[in-house]
Amino acid sequence: MKRGKSLLTFVTFTFASILNVHTLDYSDLEAIGVACRNRDSCTSPTRHTAFNETNCECDRSCSIFNDCCIDSTYRSSTRGSNSQGRRWTCMPFGNEPNTGAYVVNNCSRDFSGSQEVKRKCQTDDDISDPLLSVPVTDTSLRVTYKNRYCAECNFVSPSSLTSWLILINCESLEHVSDVTDNYVWSNLKYRSDLKQWGVEVNNDTEQFHSCNLIFDMPSYVTRDVRLCRANIVSTCPDNWRRLPVKRACESYLAMVYKTGNDDQAFRNPHCALCNGLSVDALVCDKGVSGKRRKPLSFALLLDINQSDGDQVGVSIQP
Repeated sequence: MKRGKSLLTFVTFTFASILNVHTLDYSDLEAIGVACRNRDSCTSPTRHTAFNETNCECDRSCSIFNDCCIDSTYRSSTRGSNSQGRRWTCMPFGNEPNTGAYVVNNCSRDFSGSQEVKRKCQTDDDISDPLLSVPVTDTSLRVTYKNRYCAECNFVSPSSLTSWLILINCESLEHVSDVTDNYVWSNLKYRSDLKQWGVEVNNDTEQFHSCNLIFDMPSYVTRDVRLCRANIVSTCPDNWRRLPVKRACESYLAMVYKTGNDDQAFRNPHCALCNGLSVDALVCDKGVSGKRRKPLSFALLLDINQSDGDQVGVSIQP
């Protein structure tokens, strides 16, 4: 009995050693059976370079954002526990569910100003004033903030900020006849009781068509924004007891998708395994359908950065 217990202890210790954060390497991905060298390896000569064709990062900054590939030379310097890493969060934008941008969503510890500003930066998702709730990028420091409140409580000069685009998507209006983009702009209003923007057709409160505000990154700040993989499962369940797997889940990035469900993504195969998926259910590339942008049925575009005033456009897709 003692011999069996000792053997179990030895096996557990060995397994933990193999999955130690600092000893993980690309062979561990290959051993699991979910590896795509051109997407998740820094050493592959065939590695892709475009963000949407890679599943992790290899640059020096990946140690700050905790998005390093498993074989990145910078990965072992941190497991995302540094103070710089905690400053950022991955904010989805546009209409691609797994694409986001790293933004600052908290105030400086030195900020002693308005508590309302602090609340609207850190906890509130108030969209009653889109011009203040839209993300902004400080192009001089290449830092993006969740909204103008977050920029203010981090002492950023408004003159250095570039606002993101605002897409106003009114799906239900697609099937309403004689509704033009000019009509929408003239009748767009915020309903505080619903906490929702929308349009009342023919001034009838019973015909309120809600509109969603979607923030999107303007092309002219692309070089100043660090992209991230959004809406991914990045931790093991609280009741997961195999600590080595949990540590592996948190220590590197090699995004994988659930087969047949391109929108369900995991930080890496270890995260997928501890959340109940088998290796056979994982792929490291979206299918053809998942790569297509989902069209917005009825969307108005607002760009408040134009020097000649607000630029408004309309996009109606079938």
